[in-house]
Amino acid sequence: MHIKRCLVERYKATDSSPADYFEFVIDPKSFAKTVENMFHVSFLIKEGFVNLFQDEVNLPALEPTDKALNRTPMSASQTENSPERANQMIMSITMDEWEARILLLL
Repeated sequence: MHIKRCLVERYKATDSSPADYFEFVIDPKSFAKTVENMFHVSFLIKEGFVNLFQDEVNLPALEPTDKALNRTPMSASQTENSPERANQMIMSITMDEWEARILLLL
């Protein structure tokens, strides 16, 4: 997947620093592409390739998992039973919020 590859490359290029969720998913030229990116990230999280968490200032952040980095992944039973995998959230964005986020990112 293109999104997964972009996150892994960014992670490696920044010495393993997590990506700001909104900086990563927002396409400043396309609201539709932003929504598509959010959708793809949600599946990468579900499939265990990406961790979504709150950073030190409580903003959503992303980082690739060992599975995405081709490291030895946890067994399926460990992954399914881990507390991190038990959390879910719904992320939405309106066009007004998208426009406001673009201004914050500039």
